[in-house]
Amino acid sequence: MKIAHVTSAHPRNDIRIFHKMCLSLANSNYDITLFVADGLGDDNVQGVKIFDVGRPANRLTRFVFTPFKLSEIVKRSNYDIIQLHDPDLLLVAKTLNNRKQLVFDSHESVGEQILTKHYIPKLIRKLVSKLYMSFETKVCRDLGAIICATDTISEQFVDRANFVTTIANYPILGEFSGTQYHTSKKKIVYAGVISEERGILVLLDALTLCEIPVKLVLMGRFANKKIEREVRAHKTFVENVEYLGQVERSELAKNYSEATCGIVTFQPGPNHTNSMPNKLFEYMSASLPVVASNLPLWSKIVNQNACGICVDPTDPVAIARGIDEIVNNPQKATQMGSNGLQSVLREYNWNTEFDKLLITYERISQRRT
Repeated sequence: MKIAHVTSAHPRNDIRIFHKMCLSLANSNYDITLFVADGLGDDNVQGVKIFDVGRPANRLTRFVFTPFKLSEIVKRSNYDIIQLHDPDLLLVAKTLNNRKQLVFDSHESVGEQILTKHYIPKLIRKLVSKLYMSFETKVCRDLGAIICATDTISEQFVDRANFVTTIANYPILGEFSGTQYHTSKKKIVYAGVISEERGILVLLDALTLCEIPVKLVLMGRFANKKIEREVRAHKTFVENVEYLGQVERSELAKNYSEATCGIVTFQPGPNHTNSMPNKLFEYMSASLPVVASNLPLWSKIVNQNACGICVDPTDPVAIARGIDEIVNNPQKATQMGSNGLQSVLREYNWNTEFDKLLITYERISQRRT
């Protein structure tokens, strides 16, 4: 089976797209091609063929031209399955051969996410969101399948698509579970996109309020230049933050192994409320207790598995108290870390999700023949 994964916005080494889906498929002897728009050129990585149409000059170019550039190069070969990973790619769904072979992977609740986009004027966000949802419904009804990252997102497609399934962003077994939990180094970690929406400024404020000084190991790229300037200018940055930038997976594992806890204090908002952040489960798979936002879905996971502490992500004092509780109680923290790992081994792992992906592909193939 020849399968193409297409993204106009995600990096070629995206965890969900490349490390989980593409590599798992390639290792299972599927013919896998990944189409990207990052300007890094064509490549072949561990059996995954990568074709690059070039990095768009700006956001407008990405929305208007990049989907059509990707469509043109995808159409040069015949694929059994074509999986689209960005909502703007729905613009070209009609041009990609038989739409019954197309899969839309909805990583997020796009209609709700539009309501928080800073680059869309507030006065028209509701209108843009409504128009997008109408367009999404019209296109997705003709596709072979809709894959969603959470059950909440899947529920939004039930009456708007032929077939909907949830494939969660659970960690790959063994990637981090060999790490050893440390309580002595007083390091906390955050890995991922660094933005105000993901709580970086409140977290920096919280560092000044911890009873015992801790070092924040910060890994990832800044969402924009503005937030980078604000973070670097923060009074705690020089003394309390070790910024490593974007790191390889092996370096990520090393820093997890030296940490006391993992931080995932995203700010409230429609998109975060309905999401299950990949990093939450990565921390759990690395035996790290977590300090997480007290959003309903997140709290349910953390509290049921007794793997961390949920706090108000808008309150620096609450975040600081959560960090203090873990740092000051190493035996309890160690048990939380162990609980998190066991829940990943038992339930929250990529093996079960990959099986669901293969079942989805098989269903589409049977319908086409």
